[in-house]
Amino acid sequence: MAKLGIFPIEDLAAFDRDRFDELPFGIIEVDRDGRVLTYNRWEEELAGRRREQTLGKLFFSEVAPCTGVAEFEGRFRAMVDRDETAQEELDFVFRFPGADRLVNISLTWAPRWERGFILVRTSE
Repeated sequence: MAKLGIFPIEDLAAFDRDRFDELPFGIIEVDRDGRVLTYNRWEEELAGRRREQTLGKLFFSEVAPCTGVAEFEGRFRAMVDRDETAQEELDFVFRFPGADRLVNISLTWAPRWERGFILVRTSE
């Protein structure tokens, strides 16, 4: 994310919701329980889900159950449990209807704001 001039915690926490739709990558903002607070337009198009289908739902079990594994959800939960600002990157295969998709994920957590961001970029 640094390549895009964004440090996900400080910069993204200050964005208004409309600005998220202008970003060239997926943004999923979640609370400590993984409940979806924001789901931007780019992510809607990649995942084929409207934000109305995701807002207020648990990301790791209701929105993207394929992420409910130690490699993804486990890393997010560990960041929340450490109670410190953190960012981790990983490559992950999302299981979309019709095709799997390799993406790069940045997981973030900011205890100051009690929320995190899941940033999704494709390799294309």
